[in-house]
Amino acid sequence: ARRERMAKKFIIGSNTYEDVTFLKVSGVVDEDNSLARSLKKIDGSTVVIDLSEVTRINSCGVRDWVNWLNDLDARQKRIMLVRCSPCIVNQINLVNNFIGQGMVKSFFAPYYCPKCDLEELHLVQLESFAGMARPTPPTLRGEGCNEVQCQMEFDDIEEAYFAFLPRNTGQVVDAELQKVIESLSP
Repeated sequence: ARRERMAKKFIIGSNTYEDVTFLKVSGVVDEDNSLARSLKKIDGSTVVIDLSEVTRINSCGVRDWVNWLNDLDARQKRIMLVRCSPCIVNQINLVNNFIGQGMVKSFFAPYYCPKCDLEELHLVQLESFAGMARPTPPTLRGEGCNEVQCQMEFDDIEEAYFAFLPRNTGQVVDAELQKVIESLSP
């Protein structure tokens, strides 16, 4: 029970490299978050937010998150969301202004193999949907699977999960920023 309580705790870490502030948000985003206090740690004009370890977000968390992004936007910050967890993708699809003026660069998509009963989350880059009128999830093989015929299937409703993707998305890639993101990402 103690470990479960610790896993729920909201944590935000920051690291600034040149003009990019990299933030990692973890745990549950609820009324006990420190988003507003984190504003003074954000020096870069570009803010890359890793959301891979956000496990849940409630209505108070959504309100604080939207207000926080509005504050960042008011300070002329360029916001990029990377490694969005499935619960974040669900909020992006449900809440009209959940990403504010920000851009999603990558997100986790749920996959399942019925042959080996394997569930996995796979990181998907927005660029992989470039030029698609109707987003189709990439075909993947399970990382932990020994079956020769393993074929991971996307484990959600495509139209609903990918609803946030703009048409013809991901065609512009900032190579310099991509290098910085990769160097700062865990």
